[in-house]
Amino acid sequence: QHMEHQALHDDLTSLPNRAYLQKQIPVYISACRRHGRRGAVILLDLDGFKLVNDSLGHEAGDELLKCIGQRLVNDIRKEDFVARLGGDEFVVVLSDISDDADTAIEQINQVLESLLENIAKPVKLEDTDVRVTSSIGVVFFPDRYDNYETIMKNVDSAMYKAKELGGNRGNLFDLEMQQLMVIKTQVLRGIKDAIHSDQLRVYYQPQVNDKGEFIGAEALVRWMHPQQGLLPPQKFIHVIENNSLVIDLSHWVLKTVCLQYRHLCECYGSSDNFSVSLNVSSNQFHQVSFVEQIIETLDRYDFPHRCLVLEVTERALLRDTQETRNKIESLKSYGVRISIDDFGTGYSSLAYLKNLSFDEIKLDASFIHD
Repeated sequence: QHMEHQALHDDLTSLPNRAYLQKQIPVYISACRRHGRRGAVILLDLDGFKLVNDSLGHEAGDELLKCIGQRLVNDIRKEDFVARLGGDEFVVVLSDISDDADTAIEQINQVLESLLENIAKPVKLEDTDVRVTSSIGVVFFPDRYDNYETIMKNVDSAMYKAKELGGNRGNLFDLEMQQLMVIKTQVLRGIKDAIHSDQLRVYYQPQVNDKGEFIGAEALVRWMHPQQGLLPPQKFIHVIENNSLVIDLSHWVLKTVCLQYRHLCECYGSSDNFSVSLNVSSNQFHQVSFVEQIIETLDRYDFPHRCLVLEVTERALLRDTQETRNKIESLKSYGVRISIDDFGTGYSSLAYLKNLSFDEIKLDASFIHD
């Protein structure tokens, strides 16, 4: 057992080595095929490592490698693993990524962001804070690349492309997915700026009764992009819905609606009966302090609780039924109304609805398009 461990692990860091990686990747490929999932191989090469070796000596370089290796181990899930190929190259293997391209890109973006941030943190070497960055290549498997040699060749190419672009970044070997990742990164940065630089707008879709009278409106966010003009939500919401930015965006929309509510009432109805509906993301709804944040904002801007309708998707409501019931009951105790959005696209069952105290159901548009 000791000899086998020595053969499959790196002497310096005790991490799995190239031999272990070559043995394990086919196992991961088979598992992904069996369960209809993706995996990813991430190759990291440290930028500036040679300078550390030359200036502080090889012992300091070894300490740096051990520290970086431990950071990588701490940054991944138990079902994934980190290997050291030799020199200043490490590999992270992710065993379970979504088979949906958009979701897979979102997951990889989050992993890369975390890896780059952790590697760039200072390391104390000989009373000196040393900082290095990393060039990272990524290859997904087994959809296009299904053997060890091809995967390692392609991930190496992707890593060197990241280094050519200046380092401290990730690069996907798959051109289509790389372009998708670049677009997502640009959208995330753009939305972050848009929230703080007056680029967002709230549009209101009227809601009328059977007599054609205005009874409310749904607040819908639009992005006045400085180069692309007015963008509808389908151009950017799906990119940020699993990111913390969606919570910042939701707060901004609620605040804006509160500020514009009196004017809406003057134009379209009275504050006694005119309601405004807001979409709530799953991430936002499942925040611990969600109810408190909503009520605090309404009270700060003197918005009548009874005139707010929160639209929560069917999928979000089913994630944790007890937590969901508690939050809905709490919101309703304040007078806030609850609408189930996109109904029929999730579990499509009426049975669970008897346990939820909701006020309205919005059938998904796909049921009435034709």
